[in-house]
Amino acid sequence: MAGEFVQADRHPLYMAAAHLAQSLDADARSADRLKSAQAWEAVLRNFGLQPSARESLRWSVLQAEQAEKRTRDLRAEKHTTKPVPKAAGVNADIIALYEAQGR
Repeated sequence: MAGEFVQADRHPLYMAAAHLAQSLDADARSADRLKSAQAWEAVLRNFGLQPSARESLRWSVLQAEQAEKRTRDLRAEKHTTKPVPKAAGVNADIIALYEAQGR
């Protein structure tokens, strides 16, 4: 799952590690350990670190990947150059002459 995390996830994951450490600290009060354990479980759900959470996030990730691909495709279509129709008649001959000299 580490490959799915982004830079913005660093702090919440650090805090999750702190909650886990406090929930396992034998010197901490029981109420504090319980709160930390609950916070740790919430992080497991929120970051898709449980099988059921991964299943619910998979759909969201798939939708985001499809949207990103569609956006890239649309941007690529905008940047493709469309052929300019050639002029007819005398103007076409003059344009062709200038194009030939420019090459």
